[in-house]
Amino acid sequence: MIFDFTDFYRYLLMYGLCYFLADMLRPLLHAERYVSGFGLQIGEIHTVIYNNHPYRAFPVLLMDSVPWYLQIYIHTLTVTSKNRENKPSYIHYQPAKDRHRPHFVEMLIQLPPHSMTEIRVQFERALLKWTEYTPDPNHGFYVGSSVVSALVPSMVAMNPNFTLDQPLFSSFVPVKEESSYFVRVYTEPLLVNLPTPDFSMPYNVICLTCTVVAVGYGSFYNLLTRTFQLDEPSPPLAKRLANLIRRLRGVPQLA
Repeated sequence: MIFDFTDFYRYLLMYGLCYFLADMLRPLLHAERYVSGFGLQIGEIHTVIYNNHPYRAFPVLLMDSVPWYLQIYIHTLTVTSKNRENKPSYIHYQPAKDRHRPHFVEMLIQLPPHSMTEIRVQFERALLKWTEYTPDPNHGFYVGSSVVSALVPSMVAMNPNFTLDQPLFSSFVPVKEESSYFVRVYTEPLLVNLPTPDFSMPYNVICLTCTVVAVGYGSFYNLLTRTFQLDEPSPPLAKRLANLIRRLRGVPQLA
């Protein structure tokens, strides 16, 4: 059996080409966010920022606004990159005021090259008044997106040898190593469930109260308005038979 290497080489070529295109089309900076935890009391917000540049590190500015009904524990804020603590060079936190303003967090983080940086913070769900819930409270409450702003190194500046091998391209597009462009990335909005009261309880209370009042008042009104009469004793059987015979004969009945 003779093995045909043509298909094998064609497969390797297509696989390498797809991997190269996927690597080229992958953005240098992107972010995502999600909520973890169980129950309806304590949760945790995770914000993940990816730096896909192979050798360049650059700072990013993260801005996040969290509603007041998610009470953030700022002392639980942790930033990790490559399983190591990545202390932000600047942090600004403005606590929320109940029913007036949300939490505001702003921090400057240095992203290592080809890394994933995760920002975690715990929160506690607050109890709302029953009039503050939306018409579909069981669907959850939406939390706005985080905003990540940065000066990202340009795509051409990723490989400094690229322009050395192609002088014609470098003559038309002069690019320096330190060239960069501004990028602003928005994460996904969050959907957080809050503890909801039993909205059917007022209806149940009204129905139960009306039933009790109706039964109690109906019985009381019946006792006050009913007229009582004494029942006369029924005549004996012989007298009833005699009256029946007299009625058939047309004779006046016995008193």
